[in-house]
Amino acid sequence: MKKITQVKTDAGLSEALGVSPQTLSSWKGRDSIPYSICIELARERGISLDWLLAGQGDMLLTLHSDPLCAIHALDAHEQKMLMMFRVL
Repeated sequence: MKKITQVKTDAGLSEALGVSPQTLSSWKGRDSIPYSICIELARERGISLDWLLAGQGDMLLTLHSDPLCAIHALDAHEQKMLMMFRVL
């Protein structure tokens, strides 16, 4: 998750996830992060759940694997173009 959020510390990760450092510490102690947090982060960042949860496959989704999630991997210009296309 640190790699995805591009932070190096637990404090940075807790801030990126919007949870307290104590909550993150508790998750780490139990070696368990809520599945809903994983799904939300993967969707926001266009990350493969297979990679995030099991370390399998490519980290980033491709446009062909899950178009609903992959839109978040587009840059701002590409997202704007897609929205304009949808208006047509």
